[in-house]
Amino acid sequence: MIGELIEHEPIEPDHIRQQLPRIVEPLRTMSRMIDQMLIDAMSDTLDIQLRPIALDLATLARDVVESYRPMTQRKQQPIDLAAANPVPVIGDPDRLREALDNVISNAIKYSPVGGTRSIQVGSNGPMASIL
Repeated sequence: MIGELIEHEPIEPDHIRQQLPRIVEPLRTMSRMIDQMLIDAMSDTLDIQLRPIALDLATLARDVVESYRPMTQRKQQPIDLAAANPVPVIGDPDRLREALDNVISNAIKYSPVGGTRSIQVGSNGPMASIL
């Protein structure tokens, strides 16, 4: 995202304001994760502490996919997201975001240019799924 901003000459203030939330939120998430890893390391434990809360998995998936939009456009690798709304779950939003980031990042890195990557988020009774 920052690279995309730098490529524009001159950078329009409205464009910067539009992109900042896409930069700031992942930075906050990473900061929380790093803080937690430091706490875990200092307590000399390898157990990952999960902090489950009620959240909407569809919204989380949309946010993660949207954060990759500039990269997918640049690499001509669109992501098609089909998400029922809402998909309520109890989970750790940081760990779920980390998992989605990993899957999407790998799909972009290791897929050839062109074609569409598809992600489906839904629920079946008490179970939620991401495909």
